[in-house]
Amino acid sequence: MTKLASLFRALAASAAALLAVTAVAPTARADGEPSVPKEFVALRRIAPTVIQEMRYVTPHTFLGVPVDGYRQPVCLVTRSTAEALRRAQLKLVRRGYSLKVYDCYRPQRAVDHFVRWAGDLQDERMKAEFYPRVDKSALFEDGYLAE
Repeated sequence: MTKLASLFRALAASAAALLAVTAVAPTARADGEPSVPKEFVALRRIAPTVIQEMRYVTPHTFLGVPVDGYRQPVCLVTRSTAEALRRAQLKLVRRGYSLKVYDCYRPQRAVDHFVRWAGDLQDERMKAEFYPRVDKSALFEDGYLAE
């Protein structure tokens, strides 16, 4: 196995840990930093060169509106996930690549919003961009969404 393949396997393990983050939604402290449980950190503090795209606070989402539960464009992950992403990023940057993460956590309010949106089969305003070949009525059955 090549070094790059093992790097990507380690990255996949980090991604699995990242996807497990489900119940955190930041609020701002007086200094502007997010107020979250102590085991979570803003990724930019540990791995500032990882590209972060925090769309869920904007209307540029598959819903066409900001997603409930996202108050700030901050990537929150567990400290161990942030450190694993930092290590992977350091190796990738040396090879001319970079990691990119999207939205980083999934509060229950967001899941509830996705479920409500999926129930409205008439709302397909973002279909052309985000799910052009997917039948919205099959999002749960096909595994794209889960309650």
